[in-house]
Amino acid sequence: MCHNAQSFNFSPQAGFPRLEPRRIGISHVISINSPYKVANQIPVNMAIKQISAMPSTVVPPSGSKIACMTDNTSSTLSKTCPVVQSNGINYWPFSYVDNREAINLVGYDVHNNVVSQLELTGTRYIWQVALSNDAKTLIFKGQASTSTSLAVATLGK
Repeated sequence: MCHNAQSFNFSPQAGFPRLEPRRIGISHVISINSPYKVANQIPVNMAIKQISAMPSTVVPPSGSKIACMTDNTSSTLSKTCPVVQSNGINYWPFSYVDNREAINLVGYDVHNNVVSQLELTGTRYIWQVALSNDAKTLIFKGQASTSTSLAVATLGK
């Protein structure tokens, strides 16, 4: 892992989010515990336009639910979810209503039509999405410090 990568922490100052760089081992991180309704956005790379903290504006498919958390130990639902934006598609990490240790990564087009669904096992109740140093892997961080990953190249396939 590269240790000169930066993440950005959103924190309030004079009523506006402020980017605060910190050195960590992954290239970009968006946490969804910002108290602001404005989507916090970071341009990431060509394949991944950005990862944003977005308010819930879509309807999950049957069997899925919006259940994004404020952090990895909280049982408090966040008012926003970390959404991956790529090639005009917004990818939402939904949990399942049967509480399995998996997420349903659902892609929506600009009209909020479902265009893809992919089950990723190993975590649920997402609170953070990160992009690896080489920008080839998305890391979905969930409840109890669990995580799962997905190769960026597989989005939309």
